[in-house]
Amino acid sequence: MDIRVGQRSGGNPRIERFPETLASIVEVETKDRRKFKHEVIYPKGNVKNPMTREDVEKKFRALGAVSITGDRCEGILKGLLQLGQSESITGLCDLLRS
Repeated sequence: MDIRVGQRSGGNPRIERFPETLASIVEVETKDRRKFKHEVIYPKGNVKNPMTREDVEKKFRALGAVSITGDRCEGILKGLLQLGQSESITGLCDLLRS
């Protein structure tokens, strides 16, 4: 597969509204000249395109996997997600320290 990567900016007022948006446009042209384009004005996590709980959990696991073992990562995630219902954060603090 032959992939060419190019970057250009300027000329699109919908994209140039930083910091209001972090907009992106991706355009792909195949060898047979078909073109595909996808535009995202408000990326995932923006107040106008919020992350779901599933998105947050997936991101936490992906970033946590770099330095935290699987069981510990799951325990910390569970503790964080239950903060509003917990009477104490001692267990979470213990996991964070270990």
